[in-house]
Amino acid sequence: MSEQTTYPSLEHELRRLGDNLANLLHAAWESDERKAIEREITERLERVNRKITEATERVRLGERLQDAWQMVHGPQILREVEAGLAETLRRINDELSRRTAPAHETSAQQPSPEAAGQVKPD
Repeated sequence: MSEQTTYPSLEHELRRLGDNLANLLHAAWESDERKAIEREITERLERVNRKITEATERVRLGERLQDAWQMVHGPQILREVEAGLAETLRRINDELSRRTAPAHETSAQQPSPEAAGQVKPD
């Protein structure tokens, strides 16, 4: 008896392993379960694609409506915002002037320590 007939050759077993793996992959690829998963994934991707398309169209429509609204109302709104900001700044400046005016009047009425001769020379 020769060794070749007693023990299967390594080459033969590797070939069998390759064939078995190919058959397993082919069977898995052709299985109903894989096909069902593929159909489900395809349906969900198509649904996501439809939702994205709808959202994109809504955004485009919204942008067109916003552009049209701004074209009609934009200058008026800018004038109103500008007037409101100017009025707010005027009120802030008036209040700051009122709060700082007594301090300026008090310091202007009192002579500085140097002018009163109260500072000791170094």
